[in-house]
Amino acid sequence: MRDELTRELLAAGPTIFKTTPTFYFECEDGWFDLLEDLIELLEAEMAAAEEPLIVAQVKEKFGGLRFYVYNSNDVCDGYIDWAERRSWKTCCRCGTPGTMKTNNGWSSVLCEICAAPVASVVSPKD
Repeated sequence: MRDELTRELLAAGPTIFKTTPTFYFECEDGWFDLLEDLIELLEAEMAAAEEPLIVAQVKEKFGGLRFYVYNSNDVCDGYIDWAERRSWKTCCRCGTPGTMKTNNGWSSVLCEICAAPVASVVSPKD
């Protein structure tokens, strides 16, 4: 994710990113809105928590979002599940609706526009 978007997400989550001095979102820019929504929900839930949720890692794995945390609760787990499921239908590059595409063993959720350049560079099987 681009640095300026990373800074925006970190600013939106001062409680949940407080103990993480250097944090990177290991995914593309298309999930920015999805992550922003999730972070807002988690921050609201953690506002009065004695032991706040801490984000350990955010990345793309097998084409979907993975959002790893410490000190979660059932409500936060539900929010994270919602965001991870939503990522399976959201283009990781531009944020529009997409579907899972596989290219040379790599899976990504892409819209038709973002998938077109990938399809043109697929190497033929030997």
